[in-house]
Amino acid sequence: MGQPQLKGLSIEQYLELEIANQAKYEYHKGEVFAMAGASDKHLRLQANLSRAITRGLIENDRQCIVYPSDTKIEIKPGLTYVYPDLSVFCEKPTRLSDTAGAFNNPVLIVEVISKSTANYDRSEKFRLYRSLPSLLEYLIIEQDQLSVTLHRRYAQGDIFKIFEYRELNERIELASVDVTVSMGELYEGVEEITKK
Repeated sequence: MGQPQLKGLSIEQYLELEIANQAKYEYHKGEVFAMAGASDKHLRLQANLSRAITRGLIENDRQCIVYPSDTKIEIKPGLTYVYPDLSVFCEKPTRLSDTAGAFNNPVLIVEVISKSTANYDRSEKFRLYRSLPSLLEYLIIEQDQLSVTLHRRYAQGDIFKIFEYRELNERIELASVDVTVSMGELYEGVEEITKK
């Protein structure tokens, strides 16, 4: 996340801005951040992962649903709203409030990162996501390198174990949804990827 586009907005002004501009903005304590357009690599990684998770859910007869990047997540009512690249819900999506039309109970959140978003997605955004009691896993996918990091929550606390994947033959085990995705499938068709 870069510099805020606007500061000092109320939640009502933020929601009016989204409606008026028909655009997505993240909101944190009165600051509004514009969402940047996604690169071809970013979109391909999102599509590959969404397809792989959905197929795995069907094969395992899981009732979870994969939601796209237009899904707003409410971290703190009236204070923080974000748009992950993918989010997965295994129970009916719920809201803490109806004010922003955002959900608050994903079990898995995915961010596809670039050089400009990496620090924010790995630190501050992860800190925000960890405050969601429902969140079991946070998956970070690099779009310019063959590199995936999975943070898995243990014992319903704030302790997360880190799993790193760097090879095309590795398999990412998403315990939160009982699905395994191969790195090769995830990065299929993504050009100009370097090994970390």
